[in-house]
Amino acid sequence: TWEVRLRGPHREGAWRVVVSMPTGHEQGEEHVEVYREALQQQYAQYQRSQQQEQPQQPTTAAPRDGTTAVLQPPLRVYVPALLYPAVLAQACGGGGGSSGPTPVRHSHHVPFHLHVQAHHLAVHHGRTHPHFAQHSYLHQPRGAGALHGTNSLYDTQAVASVGGAALAGVVVGSPYPPLEPLQQKRLAARRHNVTYVYDFPAVFEAALRELWAARAAAGEPKSTPPSGKLVEAVELVLPSQPAPGAPGGMAPCSDFRNPPRLIRAAPERPVMGGNDCGMVAWQLTLHTPECSQGRSVIAVANDITWGSGSFSPAEDAVFRAAVETSLEERLPLVYLAANAGARVGLATEVRDCLHVQWLDSAHPELGWDYLYLTEKDYSRLIKEAPPGAPPVLRVEPVRASDGSLHFAVRDVVGLEDGIGVECLSGSAAIASAFCRAWREGYTLTLVSGRTVGIGAYLARLGRRCVQRTDQPIVLTGYAALNKLLGRQVYTSHMQLGGPRVMGVNGVSHHVVADDLEGVRTVLQLLSYAPTHLGAPPPELASSDPINRLIGYCPRPGEKLDPRAAIAGRESPAATATTDTAASSCLDSSAASVSAYAGSPTGWQSGLFDRGSWLESQAGWARTVVAGRARLGGLAVGVIAVETQTVIRQQPADPGMPDSCESVIPQAGQVWFPDSADKTAAAMEEFDSEGLPLFILANWRGFSGGMRDLFDGVLQAGSLIVERLRTYRHPVFVYIPAGAELRGGAWVVVDSQINAASVEVFADPSARGGVLEPEGVCEIKFRTPDLVKMMHRIDPVISAARSRGAGLTDPTIRARERELLPTYTRIARAFADMHDTPVRMAAKGVLSAIVPWPSARAFFSARLRRRLKERDLLHHVLVTDPSLTQHRAQQLLRSWHAAAEAAAAAAAAAAAGGPLSPTAHQLEQLEGGGRYRGRSGSSTSSSNAAAAALAEAPLGPMVTASAACAGAVASSEEEDGPTLEALAQAETARLMECCGGSAEDCVARDRAFVEWAESRGARDLVAAELRSMRRSVAADMVTQVLGTDDGKDGLLHALQAACLRDGTLAMQLRLLLQSLTAGAGAPGGSGGMQVLGGIPGAQQGNLGYNAGGHGPVAGQGLGTHPLLP
Repeated sequence: TWEVRLRGPHREGAWRVVVSMPTGHEQGEEHVEVYREALQQQYAQYQRSQQQEQPQQPTTAAPRDGTTAVLQPPLRVYVPALLYPAVLAQACGGGGGSSGPTPVRHSHHVPFHLHVQAHHLAVHHGRTHPHFAQHSYLHQPRGAGALHGTNSLYDTQAVASVGGAALAGVVVGSPYPPLEPLQQKRLAARRHNVTYVYDFPAVFEAALRELWAARAAAGEPKSTPPSGKLVEAVELVLPSQPAPGAPGGMAPCSDFRNPPRLIRAAPERPVMGGNDCGMVAWQLTLHTPECSQGRSVIAVANDITWGSGSFSPAEDAVFRAAVETSLEERLPLVYLAANAGARVGLATEVRDCLHVQWLDSAHPELGWDYLYLTEKDYSRLIKEAPPGAPPVLRVEPVRASDGSLHFAVRDVVGLEDGIGVECLSGSAAIASAFCRAWREGYTLTLVSGRTVGIGAYLARLGRRCVQRTDQPIVLTGYAALNKLLGRQVYTSHMQLGGPRVMGVNGVSHHVVADDLEGVRTVLQLLSYAPTHLGAPPPELASSDPINRLIGYCPRPGEKLDPRAAIAGRESPAATATTDTAASSCLDSSAASVSAYAGSPTGWQSGLFDRGSWLESQAGWARTVVAGRARLGGLAVGVIAVETQTVIRQQPADPGMPDSCESVIPQAGQVWFPDSADKTAAAMEEFDSEGLPLFILANWRGFSGGMRDLFDGVLQAGSLIVERLRTYRHPVFVYIPAGAELRGGAWVVVDSQINAASVEVFADPSARGGVLEPEGVCEIKFRTPDLVKMMHRIDPVISAARSRGAGLTDPTIRARERELLPTYTRIARAFADMHDTPVRMAAKGVLSAIVPWPSARAFFSARLRRRLKERDLLHHVLVTDPSLTQHRAQQLLRSWHAAAEAAAAAAAAAAAGGPLSPTAHQLEQLEGGGRYRGRSGSSTSSSNAAAAALAEAPLGPMVTASAACAGAVASSEEEDGPTLEALAQAETARLMECCGGSAEDCVARDRAFVEWAESRGARDLVAAELRSMRRSVAADMVTQVLGTDDGKDGLLHALQAACLRDGTLAMQLRLLLQSLTAGAGAPGGSGGMQVLGGIPGAQQGNLGYNAGGHGPVAGQGLGTHPLLP
């Protein structure tokens, strides 16, 4: 708390500004109180006038004797600044006498500095706080006479509603009251430079307000925060357990092996400071910009004021229960770390009564024989031990030389739990639970204070770690290490585990200045994470146009800046460079291009949404850039490549006198052991978060030197392959403008690593190949080949050879030496032509050629299509697990093609054109895409739509081949074949092999998304899935009936089901009657007719509910927005 005294003009009462910041991160006027000094008697008179119905408070009148007044001046008290003019008015003429001096009246009752100061206090980040906006004094002009009448500028009721005047009526200069327990705990936490644990919800509130304010300042849509509190905290506690040895007493739960479920804290429990152990857990509801309606997280935090935040079994039980709750509720888990590791203690009840049997009591330095307890102390300890608990200690009775009985201590157990190895066992339990939470859920760690031992392991096991710059992460304290080494080597914890160590070795993902910035970073990371495990990451609307051009583009010969390519950059000296040739494929407005691609302010936009980039592990393995961003509001993971040479510094270890700092330069566009490990780790994190992955590939290969091979570059590269092979979400590998991907770097990110997820794209200026052109020429286009080419095409050498000059002629040799540099460049250019995107696409290793300026619009449409396909494929594969991914994709494409063909047929019928039912052609085009079930029989419910298909267009290869053949045939019918026409046709064919233009791909992707979100697609997919479920169920029953045990089991299950469901029994009875009645009917169709009349049979009850809106129990198929 800070208090500032400001003298008032014209003998007015002085100003007192009190700022209260319990957490140290408060913002806003609600934490500022403004007072004026007034005579105590005047304030008492004002209170009596406001409360006439209450008995008057006795006041001590100031004596009229001047001498006494000098010796004892009148007391002055704090008066809320908004009440001060009313107090003056009451003292000057408002009823009741006053024995004190009459204050000077002024023409204005609202001093200018009060108005300005109140206005500044009410405005927070450019927004008027509703707390002050409701009062008119911020808006009415200052003037005299406003205190009297009904339209008073200072409405006392409104002033009273302001509240927060904790010092009103307190005598100025009076001693401060004793600190309350909560204030003592806050001061104890402040001594550790840590936020008190119960103040963290307020820190989350302040950080959220900053995020909303920053979003509003950037002009983003939906930037108005919801009214009320942005953070709702519900404390979660473990049920207390009976205290051993204390009948009726309760103790904190310390069962970390199998803790009970967390429950809400009792209403009578104090809101702050009511914890009974050093671990506190909440369920926080956060109203964030991406989830304004609120999202829930489980937060667990160390209390640094309780045992220095150390872990005992009680803390371990709360932590493990919080982890289990987050997994059960499928919520993210946030750990606020400030601890001292596992708790260390001694049995003080034994220590305080311990005695020593010396070998020679006159010479203690000779040592001791044993440690012992007296009969009295041992008897007392036995009685203090709770019933059923292990003995406090193990002793051996020993008869001393003086005849007294000693109980020699051999082993000490102690009365208190949590002083030894049980803390280590609890640490192992929470380490395992937290590791599982990262693997199966979502974890975040904010290192708010020092984190030691198991706390350091938790920070690493949770992976996403945010560390304060002034707080260390260490395994062992520096003092203990100095004891171990026998000399003073280390000087502080920061030397061992500060950000200069943990921010460089990859443990800390983000380094922040304080807890407010740390919580803000935690909230930013949460914005990319799903609200619940298994849900898609939340979408956040952006004002950045999705169809704009990319403003940043490297100039010819300039290397790509990865961060500028991702997030854009400020460049006041130059405007953005755009590819005008690609602008025709966009439907961007001129305003959006001007605002984001190359505005007069010098902003050069990047691929992703402006302001959405959040880089992780920036200090570790700096040749790779990894982080999270948004594309069209959708959260994605991004991996890019640093093109400049960076310096890796490995500090010297003071514990090893012979060590020294090593400085290792690392070239850009090369994978080193640490950068390859960073790439694999980022892939694993993004995959667990459900994020699509963008790889802006620009690698020349792996570093294969001896030191790098020794450091594990091969292992790290292999890990990239494994992470990409198991990636479950869409992956886009894009080689941007001026970039290259060669050798082993291409191998580990090729689409064949994971053909179901990975797609590769490239800019027209990108390159890819086994080796760089220089290396290829050294092997395949050497100097003799260049000389042969000279002799073949150079006119000077040809003329000399025609005159009979030999190969060793000096003239020819001189000409060869003169032409060799030029022909070397020609060879490189020729080799470079083998590495172009056109050849990549022609060989099938590239999905499409995407110009860099138009890549944003392309990838946005492609991303949305891939996400829709992923969701639909998930439902198909869950419905029939026997299908392969490729087969499921064929089915999905056939459904889409059937819908498009049906729409085209309907349009043709409406226009009066001919219909060409080509269901057979569709089946051939889609590779037999109709679902036939496990038995091979067709079960498609879209046969009518497929039969009405119009003639499907031919593929690009067939169309281009036909065009080429037509061009050659037409040229042969004329005077002779025209090679120009043939070249044009071959060029067209080759470009068709590249997948068409970017605008065509964008149109197809948008059409698919539009179809997938339509009602017709929902109905079609629902019908197909119902058909698949019937087929799967029929196959399953057929397999069950193939054995005697299966028949018995099926009959047993049907009997139990009929007892539970009378409707099912009636349906089976009708089915049996129909089968009996129609046994002799030709074709046996009677059973099917009756089955069709059974209620619910047509609605997909074999795996779907009656309305078709969701799965029945046991099917494992979740609801989907595309399904009706």
